[in-house]
Order: sequence, then structure tokens, then C-alpha cells
Amino acid sequence: IHARNTVRAVSRLADCAAMPGAYLYEGRRTNALEDICDNFQVVIHLARTAGRRYINEIALLDGCEETASGLRPTLIRLAWAEPVAEGIRWHCSAQVHDDRLVWEEADRTPETLLQRFALLKLTERPRAVASSRAVVDDALAQAALARQAGASERALAILRRAWSERQDERLVQAARHVLAVEPALAQAPAVAGRTAYEQISTALADRRWHVAEAVYTELSADLDRYAAFSPPGGWPMLAAAITAGQQADQAALNDIKRAKQALAQGRPRDALDLIAKLEPARLSDETALVLLRTRYTALNALVATGEVGDAALIPVVAALRMREAAQTHG
Repeated sequence: IHARNTVRAVSRLADCAAMPGAYLYEGRRTNALEDICDNFQVVIHLARTAGRRYINEIALLDGCEETASGLRPTLIRLAWAEPVAEGIRWHCSAQVHDDRLVWEEADRTPETLLQRFALLKLTERPRAVASSRAVVDDALAQAALARQAGASERALAILRRAWSERQDERLVQAARHVLAVEPALAQAPAVAGRTAYEQISTALADRRWHVAEAVYTELSADLDRYAAFSPPGGWPMLAAAITAGQQADQAALNDIKRAKQALAQGRPRDALDLIAKLEPARLSDETALVLLRTRYTALNALVATGEVGDAALIPVVAALRMREAAQTHG
């Protein structure tokens, strides 16, 4: 609509809607203007300077009103441009804050617009986020296309991003396919993966579960290293061994705690029964030490009452001294 300002623009639109032959509003300009003012909320006026268009004014429609000259649209000036020497300076009557208009003076937001804002809040929904499985599926498809195009590094980059979302073994297999045709890309990660495997194996043999877990966590965060070297049985088997060791330690500590409670209640025999099946050789050094000290305390109490002889303490004392010496030198 060609018009000098926003008021004229709305009026001209009503004129056009009521022209002879127009659909619905022919000869009914007043009805056309009423419906326009009820169903449109914003009017944007464009101007031209130096052959370029720019937004000159933004106004809010707030229905229409009767005047001496007839029905007239009610417009609230929201923002307008002022040409200055440096360019265009904008003036605003309100600012946006928390999905609402905050006016410099009294709130002038039209009622219909307030209702729309309220309805929008009621219908807001969190944006759907692709599931991690969908991310993996998409990454596998994209990586396959990149690999077919000979873009191995791009394929790996796609797989790495998905791996950070979900450690899916399908990504590992896809990465191995890429590395198999790019030996140069696989060399350094394979060396690092083998080193990590040796460190984890040593830590597991020494029952240092926390060390094994730390190395594995660092390794598994790097898809290239995880895929470039595969230990006997695979990385998941090592992860399961770490978890089993940690769970065994935790179960032992729970039994030891109950045994200590029995000791505190003067029941050394019950305390011994609670920890009788625990084997220090299967536990971490820290947990094994706690176990042996608790066992020694319980046996010592039974020796004091004459229920067992001093000989019962000998193997426990020997094992305890060996563990303490190993911890001191370690």
C-alpha cells in the first residue's frame, strides 16, 4: 500500500477492500476498516532515500474510533526513525522484556496484543531435541557419505561429535572403517590407545580401581583412540572389570561397616561372621587394609575372652604387616 504514514496506510487498505468488485467488502468501507483494525496488530511504514528503502515507523493498531470526519484507526507509535547527519536514529516508546512491552510511561499495549502474548505463553512448548540415538543415526549416515566422498577427516569429525552425545559402539565401528583406509590418521591414536590399555591392565592387576577408571574415562572420551586400538575382549570388557572391582569394594565396605557396629556392641563373633567370606586379595589395598584391621580387632577380642587361641592372630597379623609395608613403599 502506498501511503505517507501508518494512519494513511490503514485507511488506504480499507479503501482498496471496499472498491467496486472487491470480494466481501464491496461498498462497505466502514466494515472493512473495523475488521482490519481488529485483526492486524502491527503496521510497518517504509520510506525511501538514495534509492534504498528503510523502515520509517512501526505502530501498533488498537482498534478504531469515531471522529467528526468518520471512523479512524487508532495507532500507537512504537518506534520511528529520524534522519540525521550520521544516518538514521531510532526512537522507541517501549522496550521488550520477558516477552512483553515495557513502556517509558503508562502501559499502552493494546488489549488484543496482550491477549495474544498470554495465549503464546500458554502454548509455549520446549523445542524438541533430537534423542541421542537419533543423533547417532544421523551421524552414521553423514559420515558414510563423507567417507564415500574421500573426506575421511570430515567423517571422523562427524562421528566425534555424535560420540560426545552418546558412546554408541556403532560409532566405533564406523570410525574403524575410516581409520582402516587412512593409516596415517590411525597411527598416533593406536599408540595412545595401546598405552592406555597397558595402564588400565596394570591398575586392574593391582586392584587400583580408581586409577583404572580415570584412565578409561579419559580414553573413552577420545573416539579416535578408542577405535584405533582394540584390546583383547574389547574396551567394554575392561570397563566391566573396572565396575566389578568397584562394586566388590563397595560391598566389602558395607559388610565391614556392619562388622564394626557389631564390635561396638560387644559382639566380636558376629563381626567375624560378617566378614568371613571377604578375601583381601580381591580388594583394593585401601579396602583390604580396613578389612584386615577389623578382622584383627574381632579376633583379638575373642582371644581376650579365651574363645580362640593366639595362633588365630598370626596369619592376620602377617597379612596386615605385608599390606601396610606395601602401602608405605608404594
